[in-house]
Amino acid sequence: MDKSKRLAVSGGISKNSNISDISRPYARIPPPDQEPQKKLKKRTPQRPATVPTDIYVSRKSNFRGQLFRAKKLLLQDGQPSITIHGLGAAIQKSIDLVLTLSDLMQNQIVYKATTGTVELVDDIIPEDDDKDLETQTRNNSSVRIQVSLHKDVKRRVLTQKGRSSYKSK
Repeated sequence: MDKSKRLAVSGGISKNSNISDISRPYARIPPPDQEPQKKLKKRTPQRPATVPTDIYVSRKSNFRGQLFRAKKLLLQDGQPSITIHGLGAAIQKSIDLVLTLSDLMQNQIVYKATTGTVELVDDIIPEDDDKDLETQTRNNSSVRIQVSLHKDVKRRVLTQKGRSSYKSK
């Protein structure tokens, strides 16, 4: 028997069927004992009071803006160190930010990464207004990267910072 005929006979794909036609009709009908749908609202993560040297990276944040902010804090503002924070999907972006900063500054920075887990809280909003608002907790990975300049670079930056680049009249 031909393969397509065997599939048609066994209830599989027929010759004239399209891939999009393949579906399980029983999958669309929810079982009668299933609870009504609930909406999940993710709260923003709790974070300590921010310091001007903290840079929080998210998936939506402007990579280039954060890169130049980090460079400005280290070189122009003379900060001894900065801290870059990333949570969940932004961990990769945080690491990329530090490595790009290192390349941009010709490997003149020292960095130390610390990983951890953060407990996040979500609100479960039921479809029924009679029911109470519920919460659930979940864990998410986080990274905290301390970035500072090499000691000899710090001295050069501090001595250049004291000099004025324009002449007074």
